Amino acid sequence: RRIAFVNEKGGTGKTTLAVHVAAWIARTQNFRVLLVDLDTQGHAGKTLGLDVREIQPNVFHFLTDPSMDLTRVRHPTEVPGLSVVPAYKQMAGLATALGSSPAAAERLGERLDEFASEQDAVVLDGPPSLGLSVTAMLLAATEVVIPVALTYLALDGCAEVARTVERIAGEHDRPGLRVSAVVPMMHRRTALAEAV
Repeated sequence: RRIAFVNEKGGTGKTTLAVHVAAWIARTQNFRVLLVDLDTQGHAGKTLGLDVREIQPNVFHFLTDPSMDLTRVRHPTEVPGLSVVPAYKQMAGLATALGSSPAAAERLGERLDEFASEQDAVVLDGPPSLGLSVTAMLLAATEVVIPVALTYLALDGCAEVARTVERIAGEHDRPGLRVSAVVPMMHRRTALAEAV
């Protein structure tokens, strides 16, 4: 499985959910889980105790250098079976480094395919925006999870993400790509939250 956690809005708890699901899969299923961070903030790695500012090479180098081996960018965590490929500010230059061809969006999936035998599941955490990183995540994924804060605008954003998944699946001939879960986050016992 390759699960992409996607939301174009920040502050929805996307990274927190991605990290916890990755840890849960590793612990309960005894799987080798790879958590790939594609966000310039590097919060997935930070959450797992890595100083992402000091780690080189990282996911940017893995995506832009075809000779970069996964073992050089994958870091073990305190959770047995869970490793992380951290990200940091270099990811802001990914589109410039890879260009805008369709092949650029396919790069993440291709690189993960090279090392498919080394993990049982992959969790992808990206930036709160739509761009090359998110498109690459969607093309590499087998399923999408959308965390949604329980507000009206966040619900509207969820619909936008679902449309984006559908569009990218159609444009890139990925008929199996689907939203497998919409997860309500930061639930408060209010009438609005219940309605959402």
